[in-house]
Amino acid sequence: MKTTKSLILMMVGLVAVAAVYGQNAVKAKKKTTKPGIVKISHTSPLSSKSAPSDEIVSANPLVGPGLIERNAAYAPSDALRRQAIVLNEAGDLKGAEAACMNALNTPPIIRGQPQHVPFVAQLLGQIYLKDGQYEKAIQWLQGARPNTAGGPLNLDLALAYARLGDYTHAQECYSDRATLRYYPEGTAQDLPGTASPQALEASILLARGMDAYLEHRYDDALPDLQIANKLAPGNALIAYHCARILDEKGRYSEAAPLYGVAATGGHGIIGNDAKRRSAGARAAATQLKQ
Repeated sequence: MKTTKSLILMMVGLVAVAAVYGQNAVKAKKKTTKPGIVKISHTSPLSSKSAPSDEIVSANPLVGPGLIERNAAYAPSDALRRQAIVLNEAGDLKGAEAACMNALNTPPIIRGQPQHVPFVAQLLGQIYLKDGQYEKAIQWLQGARPNTAGGPLNLDLALAYARLGDYTHAQECYSDRATLRYYPEGTAQDLPGTASPQALEASILLARGMDAYLEHRYDDALPDLQIANKLAPGNALIAYHCARILDEKGRYSEAAPLYGVAATGGHGIIGNDAKRRSAGARAAATQLKQ
């Protein structure tokens, strides 16, 4: 009898505990955070313990007090960088250089600490490269490397080294993958290659021209591609893209023979497309003469 009574009391106790646990779980479920607000935690550099931060940030990383503070701090240097880009594109290299230097001398200050000014070192390197100051270009482009992804920066570096006759370093900065990423594997045989200094520089210029071409910056792409065409005359890939830009500009009589080069020497999609476009460019050129 005593045993039965003890069992009954134990069961009642378990039921009570379960009920309390269930109520707490429901309460926990009902607790919600204000919409769009997230509490974050971080590890203090002075302690190995993870502590909740006093900072409240938006669930959307594109808004919040942190970004507002950053935008305000970076606004002066960003404005100077944009001014430098406009001046560089207009051919005012001295003005572009001065705007870049002013941007570097106006670093963003966040919580009392000066911050890195992004993209300006790379832009300075591009300005000096365009101005033929290759050693300065290399200095600034190398300085930008730790804070910038490869791609166009490496191509600019490769060209600066090639123009100084340092083909060893130019080769280290260039890879055929820079151009091949745009094409099926079958067009690898259309590349100028890197077997000679002239072929290497033509390959670098082709890759730079391709980057500009795909961004519809035809005025930047065409000079690089035309120089590449002189360095590697008869190269189908270079001829094809020179022709495409001249075609876009309505210079059909100049585009037609280059399409012919690409149609004759090109493989796969390049050769086939060049044949189709060659007829159209010739017809357009004839029509303009009438």
